Amino acid sequence: TALALSYELLSEELRLRWCQLAVFPDTFDQEAAAAVWEVESDAAEPILAELERNSLLEWEEADERYRLHDLVRSFVGKQLEESERRAARERHARHYLKVLALADYLYLKGGEGVIQGLKVFDLEWRNIQAGQAFAAAEAAQGDDGARLCNSYPDAGAFCLPLRQAPEEQISWLEA
Repeated sequence: TALALSYELLSEELRLRWCQLAVFPDTFDQEAAAAVWEVESDAAEPILAELERNSLLEWEEADERYRLHDLVRSFVGKQLEESERRAARERHARHYLKVLALADYLYLKGGEGVIQGLKVFDLEWRNIQAGQAFAAAEAAQGDDGARLCNSYPDAGAFCLPLRQAPEEQISWLEA
């Protein structure tokens, strides 16, 4: 009831933005939210601040990341139309494909880059997995989904074998 009341008190745009955050299975940063919302990173900050100010979003000071409580994620996820949910999940998947590629790039730089790349990978692992799962589900739906799905193993070619179980590696390649 409290969540429904909070939802009703928000503007239509803020409702949609809050609901789209349900695509994150784990913590996320401002840049990731901006990618899901298709706005510039600077434009995401006041939206995130408003949601946090209204206690609809949690800020984790130690990691400097946002998160939705599990019950909130469940509630807001149910408020989205299927087309809105799919579009947000696709933007999420495309963003985390880039994050996976960044982790690999940093890792391949060597030296301190190895540590940085693995930190990025470990921090974003649950989001990367969610992005790939969406891409795998979309692979059979058409060429765009198949291309997105095929890009995931390549984007993480060097980091994935260090952190991923062989069975999961095989399933990503099979998809």
